[in-house]
Amino acid sequence: MPDPDHALIITCEHATNHIPRRYALLFGDLTMPLMDHSAFDNGAAELARLLAARFAAPCFEADVSRLLVDCNRSPGHRGLFCPRLEADERDALFNRHYLPFRQSALAAIEAAVSSGRRVLHLSIHSFTPCLNGEVRRADLGFLYDPRRQGEKAFCRRWLATLKEMQPSLRLRRNYPYRGVADGFTTAVRKILPPESYLGIELEVNQRLVDEAPPVWAQLRQTIAASLAAAVAGER
Repeated sequence: MPDPDHALIITCEHATNHIPRRYALLFGDLTMPLMDHSAFDNGAAELARLLAARFAAPCFEADVSRLLVDCNRSPGHRGLFCPRLEADERDALFNRHYLPFRQSALAAIEAAVSSGRRVLHLSIHSFTPCLNGEVRRADLGFLYDPRRQGEKAFCRRWLATLKEMQPSLRLRRNYPYRGVADGFTTAVRKILPPESYLGIELEVNQRLVDEAPPVWAQLRQTIAASLAAAVAGER
């Protein structure tokens, strides 16, 4: 940010489509599945890294594909692991990849809160333009808990600023998913109070990511600029 009273922390739960070699046989011909949304969120890591660099913020990225273990799912969630994994393989993935990602990000969040700062946690994602035959009618979605007034106010301000900067964008709140669905931000809300923690999940339509590289590059800059203006209004 940097700001003595506020801290920005960025996570990217579906940053990569990486499958360690020991698990490759689970997926047969990996070429197509690894390029699909089921494997990773295309463009999310690029945006997360740009925001981290722009705001000098820590950025935590999952280092394996969600096809193996989904770092945006809670322990016990039926979608946490690949269903073809044996119990010992699940334990190994959980301890080697899931826990380090979650624990390192949560430690940074809690350290900032302990120092007296209010944390803005941005969880960066992208979504497929069409799912199960349904066209998603938004370019960006801002996911938050509507019961938390700070999150609601921040998203309204960010959305309004972004709309002013790029009026052609279709922006929606709590779409294409509910902001209180299972996810990392939802898990952290159970630990930290609203006065010290804002958990926002930003969802970008992959249609925008897949357009000409200059278009996507410009959009990333616009998102960063709008975030800077929204953060300034938070102070």
